[in-house]
Amino acid sequence: MEEIFSLGNIMLWNDFSCKDDSLTGEMAELFVSKILGAAVVKLKYGDVLYAVFTTKSSEIFQVETVKGIKYFRHKDLDDLKDDIKKSKSTPI
Repeated sequence: MEEIFSLGNIMLWNDFSCKDDSLTGEMAELFVSKILGAAVVKLKYGDVLYAVFTTKSSEIFQVETVKGIKYFRHKDLDDLKDDIKKSKSTPI
């Protein structure tokens, strides 16, 4: 069985710029799991888990949902790694 860990809630944007005027007002929950030894980042939006993709910017990530492409910002990969380490003690 796949272990999945919550990294917390994030705000979603409609465009890649992630400027305040493109905020959707929607929140989603970020998860990480380990599949075949690799960390996989997923986003729960509505009741569906979506794959997370990187973009040209190391801070901005993309998710293709049924309501269109959404973006979210995460400071950097080091913070994400720290969040993964912190979440290992609280499986979902």
